[in-house]
Amino acid sequence: MIRKAVFIFVVLILIVGSKVFAVESVNVSGVSLPLVEGAVHSGDMGIDNASVETFTFSKPLAEVVAFYSVYFKNNGFLIIGGEDSSGFNASVKKDSSMFTVKIFAEKGKTILQLVW
Repeated sequence: MIRKAVFIFVVLILIVGSKVFAVESVNVSGVSLPLVEGAVHSGDMGIDNASVETFTFSKPLAEVVAFYSVYFKNNGFLIIGGEDSSGFNASVKKDSSMFTVKIFAEKGKTILQLVW
């Protein structure tokens, strides 16, 4: 009986924990971008005058690429580049904000990388 209660408790903690650590949006160069549901922040780094944010998704690459492709087009972003054979690779600009977006598959996950 105690094992069952502990098991249920652990499962609930894992479910709640995944919701707590999931991210809904990210601020990139002064622009708030929505994140595809289930995004997990997997790192950020500053590289010689640049910032890099990386998010991981368990969703298919095509779904994440379609989301951002439509989002940028529908929200007035200038897009230089876009969908390619590896996923999505573009520089996007809106007002005075400009950044690079790369979406690709790696080890069974979809990766979103933002650089500004």
